[in-house]
Amino acid sequence: MNITDNNPKPMDLCIIGGGLAGISAALEARRLHPDWHIVLTESRSRLGGRAGSFIDPKTKNWVDNCQHVGLGCCSALIDFVDRLGSPDAFRRVPELKFLGPDGRVDTIKGSAFLPAPLHLAPSFARLRFLSNWDKFTLGFGLLKLALTPPNWLRGKSVAKWLKSNGQTPRSIKRMWEPVLVSALNDDLERLDLANARQVFVESFFKTRDGFHLLVPAMPLGELFDERARLALSTQQIEVICNMNCQSIQSHENRFHLQFRGKDNFIAKRIIIATPWTTASEILKTMNEVELNPITELINQLKPSPITGIHLQLDRRICPHSEIALLDTTTQWIFDHTEADRRQAGCILPADGQSLHIVVSASHELARKSRDEILEVIIEELKTAFPEMQSSTILSSWVVTEHAATFSPSPGIDSIRPTPSTPIKGLFLAGDWTQTGWPATMEGAIRSGINAAQAMTDSTISDHKL
Repeated sequence: MNITDNNPKPMDLCIIGGGLAGISAALEARRLHPDWHIVLTESRSRLGGRAGSFIDPKTKNWVDNCQHVGLGCCSALIDFVDRLGSPDAFRRVPELKFLGPDGRVDTIKGSAFLPAPLHLAPSFARLRFLSNWDKFTLGFGLLKLALTPPNWLRGKSVAKWLKSNGQTPRSIKRMWEPVLVSALNDDLERLDLANARQVFVESFFKTRDGFHLLVPAMPLGELFDERARLALSTQQIEVICNMNCQSIQSHENRFHLQFRGKDNFIAKRIIIATPWTTASEILKTMNEVELNPITELINQLKPSPITGIHLQLDRRICPHSEIALLDTTTQWIFDHTEADRRQAGCILPADGQSLHIVVSASHELARKSRDEILEVIIEELKTAFPEMQSSTILSSWVVTEHAATFSPSPGIDSIRPTPSTPIKGLFLAGDWTQTGWPATMEGAIRSGINAAQAMTDSTISDHKL
């Protein structure tokens, strides 16, 4: 049955939002309810949300909004791409490379002879951008953080904890900051210590491969739009794009959804899987007093930006597939050449290179113009890679997502809502809900699964009553 046929029969489930949370919720709901009529709506013309791409009008190719990266500990992300029929979507990088200001490259990788977490100790011991005292205090800090129960850390600032636990300015600048700012997307002063603990425990301590990078091997638009649509269609999940939800009204155990310029839709159940600001506005349209505490919490979430710089060059300047730069505005550089060459309109010459530069928590950079941002980044590239001096930029994009994630500030977990709401049949999904993970692809995917499972538990409970 197609909802666009104006069939008056209500759908079993309508999911508002076609990002990773919405797609994940749809697939999990289908697994749990094979016979349901499930509809996924998205306000834009493509799926993927913030983990998506846009079309370059010059080449007609996908350009990622920003470089999204997973970690080996992201089990939900790994399962998710398998469910999309795309186990080849991410390439696994078993080492982390750092380029110091002296031009030397240091690598963190696991020892083949030691179990986790000792497998990383030899690499840490050999780091040249830290002194022996830096490394000693770093090891002490990591051990203390890992051994402290999370409940004792919630509500505390990472920056204050590091200073009170003997971390040196150099270890903060060159290890704590690159790892945590990239993973949690805000400055150390704004990060909750329990979230910082999770990053290190999940990635460095629990398993041998938890710290491995999972880097997209294809444009995000190809993966989370084109392949996701195919997977949803295969599961008989209807997808309708360009559907901007204006309001929801609840009447006689049914939800009446008004979309801009469209007829009303009727659904038995709803999962709102939009960014938190949009979710708050939609919830307010319901005029339900029981939802006020949720919207008040949601409105306390603060945004944090990420800036991505995409450069296509006439020659190769960076010999690394991915590398972190230290003591620079540039945080990570990813070689996107092979992913771009997948596309028919690729303008790279045979010896050209496509680079994606990422600056997380880009509060200062976000206030600069496109040309000012490019000037900063290009000068840093010229210093790091001499070949940049004589290269020609064929194409450049600067994309700042001003609300890329919520800021994981101290006490944030008490603000994030659960997937269930006081309204029967209404559920929430999004990386901003309570998932036990920060605002990442992993968190978004887990939120969709949590919402679908909470909905199922509620349905089963209703049947028992």
